[in-house]
Amino acid sequence: MKRALFLVNRHSRRGKETAEIALQQLQNLGIEIVEGFTDHPQELPEVIRQHQAQVDLVIVGGGDGTLNAAASGLVNTNLPLGILPLGTANDLARTLGIPVTLPEACQVIANGEIRHIDLGQVNDQYFFNVASLGLSVEITQNLTKEAKRKWGVLAYAATALRVIWQARPFRAKIYFGGEVIPVKTIQIAVGNGRYYGGGMVVAEDAAIDDERLDLYSLETQHWWQIITLLPAMRQGNHALWPGVRGIHGQEFEVVTLKHRAINTDGEITTHTPAKFSIVPKALAILVPPTPPAPNLPRDFLAKFTEFRDAIDHPIGNKNIRNKNINKEDPRSASEGSI
Repeated sequence: MKRALFLVNRHSRRGKETAEIALQQLQNLGIEIVEGFTDHPQELPEVIRQHQAQVDLVIVGGGDGTLNAAASGLVNTNLPLGILPLGTANDLARTLGIPVTLPEACQVIANGEIRHIDLGQVNDQYFFNVASLGLSVEITQNLTKEAKRKWGVLAYAATALRVIWQARPFRAKIYFGGEVIPVKTIQIAVGNGRYYGGGMVVAEDAAIDDERLDLYSLETQHWWQIITLLPAMRQGNHALWPGVRGIHGQEFEVVTLKHRAINTDGEITTHTPAKFSIVPKALAILVPPTPPAPNLPRDFLAKFTEFRDAIDHPIGNKNIRNKNINKEDPRSASEGSI
């Protein structure tokens, strides 16, 4: 039987009702629960450390900001994480393929498999999805709890549209690979995972265990150009567009003329000057089991192998070769040419 530390804020909008339902479902699935109590996300690491000798894993119910707050405690204790996605965006759950419905998420915690993921780090702050400065900070500052409660993910888009037309570029220097890159930008974002901001994609080929960071800088001239970029940012190919700089690496440093706030997984937690780095395989998370490979009949596999070998080595199979020749040029067989 697994023994889990259960961390859900019972005073949140969905906390009390969700906690009772989840507790019952997890216990029915054979998990013994040790419930931890705190009303303040910043206290989660200490609660995890206090219980590390009593449990086999930690279950955190909440959104990306709550998971971010718990990250340092999970790293310190090496305890696996089970996720109950109770937030607005749930971008980490989306990245890992964890269902957002409560019964299915509980099933993943009880019967899932362990996946080791990377963490990003900016200064002394971990992040799962993305850390950014500029436009995203202004969106975070203008995104109210009431809007998220009422509109869900749509609140991100509505707030972004309201903020974008007021966006003003700022100057920064990006230090990377021994080079100094001066930029005039509206936003610099450094991604570790794949999704952020309610479904935006960090980079087209980004993964949360690829041991790299993906930086992009929005260096557009006019606010309306950002609007035209939004579809590309949903697909992750925005770095191919004019006015967007994309860099891949394991370490970056960003310096600005004055301190600028930095948003990590939807919460403002640090500021520039900022050193970004990757922490490979930093955390173990329970994810849905990998689907088994199809169990094909042996005779089918044998016939497929025979056909593949015939295509790969046509000289050894004159019948196939002659049929191909005759189809292309009926005269070739009668003339004896190859």
